[in-house]
Amino acid sequence: MDDLYFSRIIKEERKKLKMSQEELSILSGVSLPTIRSIEQGTSFPNVKTLNKILKLFNLTLKVERIDK
Repeated sequence: MDDLYFSRIIKEERKKLKMSQEELSILSGVSLPTIRSIEQGTSFPNVKTLNKILKLFNLTLKVERIDK
């Protein structure tokens, strides 16, 4: 899974709710420049920031061990 995977999910979920980046920023408490850079795939959010955003979409972050 790459960084762009999260970017696509966040952007798709925001658009499903017909929400602007500015609205997402206000509701999540994450700065607008951060929202923009996440959606553009130019930065990856830390876990705290990602959870703030995902919570608005009723999504959770799941960590699994992958045995090789």
